[in-house]
Amino acid sequence: GARLPYDPLKDFAPIALAATQRNVVVVNPSLPVRSVQELVAHAKAHPGKLSYGSAGNGSSQHMSGQMFMKQAGVMLTHVPYRGSSPAITDLLAGNIQLMFVDLPAAIGHIRAGKLRPIGVTSLQRSPALPEVPTVAEQGLPGFQVTAWFGIFAPAGTPQPIVDELSRRVLAIMQRPHVRAKLEGLGADPVAMPPAEFRKFMVAELDRWAALVRDLGVRLD
Repeated sequence: GARLPYDPLKDFAPIALAATQRNVVVVNPSLPVRSVQELVAHAKAHPGKLSYGSAGNGSSQHMSGQMFMKQAGVMLTHVPYRGSSPAITDLLAGNIQLMFVDLPAAIGHIRAGKLRPIGVTSLQRSPALPEVPTVAEQGLPGFQVTAWFGIFAPAGTPQPIVDELSRRVLAIMQRPHVRAKLEGLGADPVAMPPAEFRKFMVAELDRWAALVRDLGVRLD
């Protein structure tokens, strides 16, 4: 598998976990599916014929698709792009049929009726799309992929500076207009201080490493 050129736990000092975001399963409206069950049935009837795009190998979009294939017992064809934008462009054009895309990148197209959402990849529904059920509640219990956004300083930053930066970031994250802006984009505001954030990171890195091993995914 691919190695990162840095160690996220050793090379950075966590300041705060700012937000998490879920992916949403979206299909081109020409695809005759309106739920995860219908997507699974369609994929089983046409094995390997449905293509899903992602922002690249190893992205949360790629891993969502791999996890979906494993849990649903279906075969989809993965098409990696260099980032979300070209993948979404091809999805809108019908060159690929579906994506497990981060909600902020898709929400404008969903609201415009250009993409059809059929499930979200978190265990709870999104406040931005409350009518869209989770993948987990549509027959794939425990299905969960969320991305997260943290703020870091270089490793070795003096603790008083880390504490001050953290205090300021957490204060900003509590402001109602900041929270409302993030929620409007489909992200979930979080305000997690450094020690908790480090524990969260360790758990997430372990979970993803286990998932990559379990799925046998090559990330290079």
